[in-house]
Amino acid sequence: MAGRRVQGALVTARAAGTLGGALLLGASLLPWSGRGAGSSIALVRIADLVLSGVVDAWVPRWAGLVVYAIPLGGALLLLGTGLGQRAGALVGAAGVGLGVVGAALAGVALGRLDRAGLGPGALAAAAGLALGVMAVVASARTRA
Repeated sequence: MAGRRVQGALVTARAAGTLGGALLLGASLLPWSGRGAGSSIALVRIADLVLSGVVDAWVPRWAGLVVYAIPLGGALLLLGTGLGQRAGALVGAAGVGLGVVGAALAGVALGRLDRAGLGPGALAAAAGLALGVMAVVASARTRA
């Protein structure tokens, strides 16, 4: 009975990690603002604009790099899910950490915009991060 429970937890962790990583990767290809400036532009396009230096007077260049932490976190979560074992759990946890940092900073930037609201990218990233945390926790619990 305990073997089935552990096997079920591993399947759940893999499914959650795969879906969470895919959502984090996809979130960067969607707009994060629901209304107003940037509501029809993918987050990576905004990051490219910031990195180009055109908007240096309003946004520092390093903010463009921070945005790329979100899809990088998704890629690491997918990689960790595929690796399995302890190394996979560590890589997945690092991916979730990167995703949290990137999404939190993007969320703070969105919060400064008046009445921007959350777009589909922000919602997809939140769901991906929740699934990523679930995958990392379930994976860790099976090793305990």
